[in-house]
Amino acid sequence: MDDDPDLYRGDTIRLSRSTHHVFATTRGATAETRGWLCAYAVDPATGHLLNSAEGAPPTAVWRTPTSGGKANAIEVIAVNGRGRHAEGAGEGEGERGREEMDWIVLTDSEQGLVLVISWDGHEFKEVSRVQMDEGDGASHAVWLE
Repeated sequence: MDDDPDLYRGDTIRLSRSTHHVFATTRGATAETRGWLCAYAVDPATGHLLNSAEGAPPTAVWRTPTSGGKANAIEVIAVNGRGRHAEGAGEGEGERGREEMDWIVLTDSEQGLVLVISWDGHEFKEVSRVQMDEGDGASHAVWLE
């Protein structure tokens, strides 16, 4: 990650629904700078970031495909073993595919993308991507159950 804070704008902070982590996104201040999605470990007893006094790095980082435009907003839902990624994740991994995980929807107004990203407590993986029609855009998506 580039250490120059002037290259980024803060965006969204959300709690994981299945692990003791908090997610944070940034978006690039210009189209030339891609944004980030990060996961930080949280102490379940205190709610404080773990090792924050020592400046510990995030548990995981994922570079967004673009700056995010005016978006790079996220919302989180616990998948509870449902869905395409959860079913495929178990192949060759015992019961790991049945573990609870989060899906994160990320909106990108720069290119009109809506992405679904999985979180298993260790890493982010892109599950799905939808390109919206020309002229359509999304600032913030939500999950409906």
